[in-house]
Amino acid sequence: MNVELWIVGEGDLIPYLSKIKENTNIKIVNRYIDNCKIPEFFHMADFLILPHIEATQSGVIPLAYAFGKPVIASNV
Repeated sequence: MNVELWIVGEGDLIPYLSKIKENTNIKIVNRYIDNCKIPEFFHMADFLILPHIEATQSGVIPLAYAFGKPVIASNV
């Protein structure tokens, strides 16, 4: 089975770069995602993982719902 982990969106990945570089199945798009590109990423996904350690609000969960994608999220 071919599995890929995509990390999409802006964020500080410096603490994780050594782990990321060890795994060729991790793809990174570390930048702001323009609204016109959002469907492209959602259509590729089987599900979404939101490992937030803090958050005030996020539009990702309603978007996932709109695209029919399940979400695994931390309890924040």
